[in-house]
Amino acid sequence: MIHISKYNDSYAFIKCDLDQAYNISEVFSFYAENYYWNPKYKAGVWDGKIRLFNTHTGLFPIGLISKLQKYLRINQIEYTIDPDVNEKGIKISTKKLYQFNDNIIKFKYDLYDYQAKAVQIALYKKRAIIESATGSGKSYMAFYIFNLLRHINKDFKFLLIVPTVALVEQMSGDFQEYAENWCEYDQFIHKIYSGKEKTTDKPITISTWQSLQNFPKSHFVDYDCVICDEGHTAKAAEIQNIMTNCINAQFKIAVSGTIQNETVDKMQLEGLFGPIHKVSSSVELQKRGILSKLKIFGIVLRYNEEIRKQCKKMTWREEINFINEQPSKAKVIMKLIKPEHKNNLILFKSIDYGKRLYKAIKKYLPEKRVYYVDGSVKAETREKIRGLAEKYDNVVIVASYGTFSTGVNIKNLHNIIFAESSKSMIKILQSIGRVLRLHETKDYATLYDICDDLSWKSRKNYVLRHFFQRIEIYEKENFKYSIKEILLK
Repeated sequence: MIHISKYNDSYAFIKCDLDQAYNISEVFSFYAENYYWNPKYKAGVWDGKIRLFNTHTGLFPIGLISKLQKYLRINQIEYTIDPDVNEKGIKISTKKLYQFNDNIIKFKYDLYDYQAKAVQIALYKKRAIIESATGSGKSYMAFYIFNLLRHINKDFKFLLIVPTVALVEQMSGDFQEYAENWCEYDQFIHKIYSGKEKTTDKPITISTWQSLQNFPKSHFVDYDCVICDEGHTAKAAEIQNIMTNCINAQFKIAVSGTIQNETVDKMQLEGLFGPIHKVSSSVELQKRGILSKLKIFGIVLRYNEEIRKQCKKMTWREEINFINEQPSKAKVIMKLIKPEHKNNLILFKSIDYGKRLYKAIKKYLPEKRVYYVDGSVKAETREKIRGLAEKYDNVVIVASYGTFSTGVNIKNLHNIIFAESSKSMIKILQSIGRVLRLHETKDYATLYDICDDLSWKSRKNYVLRHFFQRIEIYEKENFKYSIKEILLK
């Protein structure tokens, strides 16, 4: 007989015999990413798997309890479980949820139906992954959850984890905007990142996981509710450590627009936060007029036969370096951003290439307000640039994928340009999300996906293959697209 009890708000304790323990350990395991390159795997001392059930301590991720119960039932394995393992939270009707806003808080914005559903799931399930389209207002969901729980218990302490320092400032600003008719919300928020004070008496802490990763375990025991924004990043070992250290956080919620389908990511995420609940999709919200309509133009730059023949044996890095040095590609980008009164976001991966693009645009398009952002640019500066893009027209932001592909909210953004190749589904969908927010100056948003065709005979070059993978993503998400070929001279 297997018995399941609650150890803390991160783990359950499983009491069972050794054979049962090994079976559970094997079921809830997966191969680590790139395990075959690991020296331990090569030496034959490790099989490459990460096991989520610790057979030595009996500890099992509490977010996977429902999946464990399903496994035991299907295999007709007898078990008992203590009631507090699956203890539910607060059940609130949709009517009462809206009354909370209308009669008590009076926030600036009303909840959409899918946002209300997300809040209800979070409060009742206590552990959940909320999957909602990028641009659907996930920060407002987090804000609402915090304030509802604080209304119920004024002593609650909250932690909001975001992936970048820019989002610490942006999220704090968003919360103040939401509370415009209510109070000065800064009095409740403490921000942690480089150079900021680490301790606070304020009820809400907003921080990057990078800033929290070296904090002692004792720092996390006082949090009652943790929300991880852009929850797809939670597979990072550092975030997992933070979440498991929040042993008294009875509410653990992840919000994301892009939860990948791979078993590895889902199993890790669910172990930390519980099951996935999808409440909206981009196409659905576009049909409802909540998100902007999107036009995707795939632009394939076709090089002449002599160049393609010369490039046929290039490595990935050689190909990228060659492409980024071509002035013809920069000229194409200039034409795309030339129309007046449009704001553009140009995304790159290589710092050198990004800086060259930035300098070229400033030189040849002096009428544009051009800004550059990579990881070295301070959070306050990034937030200032974001604010300028909201305020002015003719803005061009040349930014790295790592700084502006995720979470950054610019409503007054019309076009996004993929200046460098990427095949990451998360990066692609998150990047598209930057341009989907509604604004009175745009009827639709535009994505220009630039690809360099260096194929030779049957051989497709790396960048072209990545382009085909992005097309598959667009088709999967039901985004409409067209492809145009430009012959370079």
